[in-house]
Amino acid sequence: MEKVLVMGIGKSGMAAVKMLYGNAELSVWDGKTEEELNAENVTWLKDHGIKCFFAVTPNGEFDRVVISPGIKPDNEVAKLGKELVGEIEL
Repeated sequence: MEKVLVMGIGKSGMAAVKMLYGNAELSVWDGKTEEELNAENVTWLKDHGIKCFFAVTPNGEFDRVVISPGIKPDNEVAKLGKELVGEIEL
């Protein structure tokens, strides 16, 4: 199964996660701490067994990194993927 990291868990990031759920080994990253993020989104992610990296750099490499609007593609976390795609490309 493809390892995918979704960067950003705002509206578009969560939409990407829900679209990919069940079809990829998912992880999410956000530069904010868990306390700064939408609690409902965090709960959904954890309830669905998705690996969460909040305000820390994920470990490992990913087949694909899905980047949310507003996150710069030169972000260090984006470089952890073999392929970088925008959410719109999904």
